[in-house]
Amino acid sequence: MKQSLLIILLLVTQAQAGWFGPSNYDECVLDGMKGVESDLAAKVIVAACRRQFPLKQKESQQIPNDEVKMLKVSKIELHTKLSGTIYNGTGDWVVTEITIRAITTGVTKLHNVTKTIPPLTASTFFINYPSTIKPHFVDVLSARGYKK
Repeated sequence: MKQSLLIILLLVTQAQAGWFGPSNYDECVLDGMKGVESDLAAKVIVAACRRQFPLKQKESQQIPNDEVKMLKVSKIELHTKLSGTIYNGTGDWVVTEITIRAITTGVTKLHNVTKTIPPLTASTFFINYPSTIKPHFVDVLSARGYKK
């Protein structure tokens, strides 16, 4: 009986990840790439591993006001929609939702925009705007996202 337990213990301690399949994305790719010489095969392996180990979506949270101040709106245009550019000047927040405030002669409108904007990058937004008068002031009132 003791010999059986010792053999099982030795087998378990010497088992490699490949015996039971990969336990994460990196292992999957490394295991799958053994002997691969084709770019197409490598792409197929990477895609299959990503399906097996999908990226986990980070939970969105309210971005602090001092960070929201780093979200700058520019290049405002009004044609059939209100459009502009938002620059994410934060160093470590990925923006996922933005509340844009547009003020036109005493009327303030709030617009929610769903956008993914990584830190230190810009993105264009488009809003269905209920007026033909271009707002004289547009800024980001609040935002949600996650830390990178």
